[in-house]
Amino acid sequence: MQIYFDIIQAIKEELTYGEVKPTRIQFKSKLSYDSLLQYFGQLEKMKMISRKPISLTEKGKSFLQDYTKMTYYLNYAGAKGKYATRKIPKRTAVNEHSKRQKLVKK
Repeated sequence: MQIYFDIIQAIKEELTYGEVKPTRIQFKSKLSYDSLLQYFGQLEKMKMISRKPISLTEKGKSFLQDYTKMTYYLNYAGAKGKYATRKIPKRTAVNEHSKRQKLVKK
């Protein structure tokens, strides 16, 4: 999913300068040309981009916004790494008892 985001983000950035060239997208997304063409095909099939000329569809723009929000909230929650999850300690009788003891001692 990150690769899709990188490609679509690169297209969005290049659209601000005028015509979008595949080699600029390749450079910004750090992919080989063959890989880029494969991803272009997949993104076009999912109706996120149009290839002639290269541009974003409404679905592609929506994906950019949603992915940006999702990563913001994950980072805000403290998630790190590609598949990070927050570790929440299990509530056990021992944990609850030790918390109560600490409160009583204060």
